[in-house]
Amino acid sequence: MMVVMVPIPWPLLTRRPLDLGRWRSAGLSATAELAARWTEDRYEGVAHGTEADGFDRVRDAILTYTFFPPERVTGTVDTPDGRLVVGATVVQRVRVAVVGFESATRVVGLSNGTDEVGRRYVRFTYATLVGHPEGGIATFSAAETGTGDVAMSIVTRSRAVAWWARLGWPVTRAVQLQTNRRAIARLIALAEPPLP
Repeated sequence: MMVVMVPIPWPLLTRRPLDLGRWRSAGLSATAELAARWTEDRYEGVAHGTEADGFDRVRDAILTYTFFPPERVTGTVDTPDGRLVVGATVVQRVRVAVVGFESATRVVGLSNGTDEVGRRYVRFTYATLVGHPEGGIATFSAAETGTGDVAMSIVTRSRAVAWWARLGWPVTRAVQLQTNRRAIARLIALAEPPLP
């Protein structure tokens, strides 16, 4: 059984090498059927008046897992080019104030293309791995609307697993909500044209 990492001082965590081998061998701790019983959260946003390269920037941030605020979440995609593919392990380091922890997820679905009328979209889903302080599934997506806008969403279903995440649920829940809202805001900022 894999032990869930407890939060440790952030400077100590950043000095440790990522434990890629540990996470590569970890099994999923959530399935769509299991997560369907948990509360669903939705975070949505729209970037208005974007140009083609606005969607390109959003898609690149999604496929390289760089859409979270870097002072809160950093992610390492365990693929040769650092881009998401189905089956890729994403090792996350999450910072909350002066402490942080390492956890990981696995990409279980990914689509990147155009719809029947030529609007581009990107979407991926990951599930938590055994050893993650939460169990859950999340889907991240962005799509052109056909009116010059880009719509983004994050849909999650999760629950606390680690004893410290359950004990501190009001705090861990607040951090989760804030982090996902900030991710949407970051994607909107990436999509919108730069100011002249």
